[in-house]
Amino acid sequence: MQIDLWGKTARIAGAAHPIGAALRDRPAENGAMIVPDGLPDLLILSAPLLQATGFDWDGLADMARDRGAAMKARGAGRIVFLLSACATLPTRRRPELSMHSAALQVVMRTLAMSLAPRGRGQCDGCRGDRH
Repeated sequence: MQIDLWGKTARIAGAAHPIGAALRDRPAENGAMIVPDGLPDLLILSAPLLQATGFDWDGLADMARDRGAAMKARGAGRIVFLLSACATLPTRRRPELSMHSAALQVVMRTLAMSLAPRGRGQCDGCRGDRH
């Protein structure tokens, strides 16, 4: 799939897994410059897709929150989360993965609601706390 990212920067952070590895080169193939630090135009955050001991779930959420606020202040930016299906469909054999994935999904949705620009479908009186 071709997406125009010419002149943009991208960063992939978080857990290493086959899906993340498959995505690693895609932003560059679409014109983005890959950066290791700083505030990119596109931030792809990769959560573990299988049970992972020692993974810094809070650090990934903090990165999303911090970079999201900076992107909002800048007026542009995108964050993409890669999450396990356990985020919406908990599994009995992986309760901790399910719990962490669900929590990160709530972080993702909350950030989307609080950081996204106001667009169509939002009423003039919306304070952001009702819908």
